[in-house]
Amino acid sequence: QQSTFNMFGGKIIGNKAANGGGAVYVGFYGNQHGTFNMSGGAITGNNAIDGGGVFVVAGGTFTMSDGAISSNTAVNCGGGVNVQGIFNMNGGVIEYNKDTTDNSSWGGGGVAIYDKGKAALSGGEIRYKSSNIAGGGILILYNNSSQQKVTMAGVSIINNTAGANGGGVCVTTDGVTNTIVGGSTKITGNVIGGEIVDGILSGGAINNFYLSSDKYIQLGTGADEPRNGMSVGITTAISPTDGSPVQITTNGNTDDEKYFFSDDTAYAVKYESNQLKLVNAYSIANDAKDA
Repeated sequence: QQSTFNMFGGKIIGNKAANGGGAVYVGFYGNQHGTFNMSGGAITGNNAIDGGGVFVVAGGTFTMSDGAISSNTAVNCGGGVNVQGIFNMNGGVIEYNKDTTDNSSWGGGGVAIYDKGKAALSGGEIRYKSSNIAGGGILILYNNSSQQKVTMAGVSIINNTAGANGGGVCVTTDGVTNTIVGGSTKITGNVIGGEIVDGILSGGAINNFYLSSDKYIQLGTGADEPRNGMSVGITTAISPTDGSPVQITTNGNTDDEKYFFSDDTAYAVKYESNQLKLVNAYSIANDAKDA
């Protein structure tokens, strides 16, 4: 059985939850699966410990096709949306949300996805978010769960900031990495150490998509394969050195190089052995010179 909430317009504003879901809690109880469909309206100015705007527990499903989730705050994870169930984003805007955590393992100013959470982000924008620690736009926090899967195949994650890692996206901690990127996804213009004032991001160092050690991106295939318009900046926890590139994808081909760039101009993205890797740009220049 299923309980469904469809939101076509209106506002949910200025609410507070002691635990999860300042505005909307999408739950699961007994054999009842909660579903929240948002195709308009606004969720704004709400507060919670987790999921300042929306909290999706395991067994719950949230689909966003339009509308805005804005100016919400979480103490721990997911200023806009906290996902432990299923989150589908086909359109709309998630903006000006934040988390205020001091825990180095938490964050996700816009969206936090962890445990068995699954997300398919095929449209819309995640922008102008602030995380005190990690994942200004999105924090993908793996808890040793092979069931977790995140697909970005058309979403734009732009102009976000984080205190430490992943101004746009941060993939961190232990577990199986099922992070798929493709389509016309844009993850650009994000920083660490920046500031958002009156809707304008300023300062900070470029840091778009942060991969912690031994975490990789899987390039989309079929309908989700990279295509014109895709642009993703990469930062890795381990910096490449001469002769020691750092793997960033589990698959790929030469044509896929053009969809990625290094956030640090000292490095570059290069195809090697069916993978994309971050390499020392100086080495590439010398190879070209020798050729």
